Amino acid sequence: MSVYVGVKHVKRVIFQKHIDYRDESEYRVIALDKTIEYIDISKSIKAVIASTKTPNITLIKKLCADIQCELLKAHYEPTDCIFHLLPVS
Repeated sequence: MSVYVGVKHVKRVIFQKHIDYRDESEYRVIALDKTIEYIDISKSIKAVIASTKTPNITLIKKLCADIQCELLKAHYEPTDCIFHLLPVS
């Protein structure tokens, strides 16, 4: 395999988003320096959205409180076919 094909494959795997996630905003951080093991993104997180089936919501609530971000629950309402984001109490 040529280097070009390898780079092309890596770009496709890392930067191409599946169509199901086309409306999501996200950032990907790639560290080319092998000495970097951890990047603190806690100040960048605005909210966490959990499903009604998310396990261990107590731990997630604590982590959100620790970094001061909002925790929301996605609730599907079949009558209007819409997901509603509700605060977790």
